[in-house]
Amino acid sequence: MTTSVPFSVYQWMRANRAEVASWAVWENPPEVLDPDSQLTTAGVGEVGFFETPTEDDYLAGVGQALQRDIVLVGLNPAGRQDKTGRVVRDVRTFGCFHDTSSVTKDHRLRAVAYHWGLWGGFIVDLDTITVETSSKVAEEKLKSDAKHRDICAQLLDETLGHLEPPRHATVVFLGGSVGDLVEKKQEFRTVFEKYFDSPGVTIWHYSHRDGLNARICNATKVLGSRQDPSGLWVPGRTDRP
Repeated sequence: MTTSVPFSVYQWMRANRAEVASWAVWENPPEVLDPDSQLTTAGVGEVGFFETPTEDDYLAGVGQALQRDIVLVGLNPAGRQDKTGRVVRDVRTFGCFHDTSSVTKDHRLRAVAYHWGLWGGFIVDLDTITVETSSKVAEEKLKSDAKHRDICAQLLDETLGHLEPPRHATVVFLGGSVGDLVEKKQEFRTVFEKYFDSPGVTIWHYSHRDGLNARICNATKVLGSRQDPSGLWVPGRTDRP
């Protein structure tokens, strides 16, 4: 089974999950991780490369990067406040996890994905319904509301069913809250056991307050040594595949 993502799968995700899921591909990933320097947010909010009208466009572009054997799991889509103060979702195609906000800190996830072999992976949340600026709201709802939890698990099951990841896929939980919910709540545990042979591993959530050096240590401890990213497809880059 190939681990690349067929255009038909990509099309289904774009038609049905474009506002609540995404892929671990960004513009301008950091080539060097220097604990004494600040990670740039430049390019992290760009999503235009996800617009691929034809299969040829897809295969010549982002389709070169996407993989089904890497699945990153968050808690819920981060909301943003509009001009009226309402919390709204990001309606851009695969805009989740591609935000320049200093609160979401998606540029940190970009750095880890690029240097630790997660580039091109599929990213989805346990709860794709609750759009909030604070993940604590979604976490408490998943813990206390069994009906809501069941609906979220059904949606996740449908999503993974269309992704068709191999059973040996790498599953990474983005933060301890996600890993705890999968371990302790039968609805989610059943879904992950259905699709994957091994339980997922947990890395710090990218909004974790500690600096880059501590983040490097955490990623190395959980994911192993850094990998050479030189052959990865990166949008906007012309000096490599």
